[in-house]
Amino acid sequence: MSILYGNLESIYQNTSDYNNSYTLNEIYPLIRMFFTQKIQLNEKYLDPFEFTNIYKIDINFSLEIFLALSKNNIALKKFYYVECDNCNSHVVTENVKNIIECEHCGYTLSTQEGKYIFQRIRFLFSIQENVKRDLEKDLKNPPSSSFNMLEEEGSPKIDSPLIKHYPETDREFNEFREQLNNMMKRV
Repeated sequence: MSILYGNLESIYQNTSDYNNSYTLNEIYPLIRMFFTQKIQLNEKYLDPFEFTNIYKIDINFSLEIFLALSKNNIALKKFYYVECDNCNSHVVTENVKNIIECEHCGYTLSTQEGKYIFQRIRFLFSIQENVKRDLEKDLKNPPSSSFNMLEEEGSPKIDSPLIKHYPETDREFNEFREQLNNMMKRV
């Protein structure tokens, strides 16, 4: 079982409300794909708003899941992000109190601006190293993502409305798997 899946499974077991929005078997492949794409692109931060836009997931749900994955740094590390009004640089910090002063130009916000700035703070996240190493296995040995998920012990089986509506997809996949196994036996 992957570390990420185990973390999400634990979150889902402790919070029954999440299943009302998206089941674990629906959200896990999307989060896994998003994380591995960011690792492949060597991006330092993950943005839940970007995740929302790509996969058309409710923003409140995305934020809750990302925040839950960052609780006690189990899979993600949380950062605060804001753009400086003075120099337009990006201020990213682990401590929200550090946003009061721009680390690039030293610009200090006044009390009135401080109230305004808290309305603009966004969350960014970085992937914890143990989760990153686990996900990098997918990048080093990239079989079909569907095949990889089906073969990974303890991971969910694909629960897709497309497969339910198109059972031939599942049949074709099983035929492909059998052909692949036969080819491997000959090698």
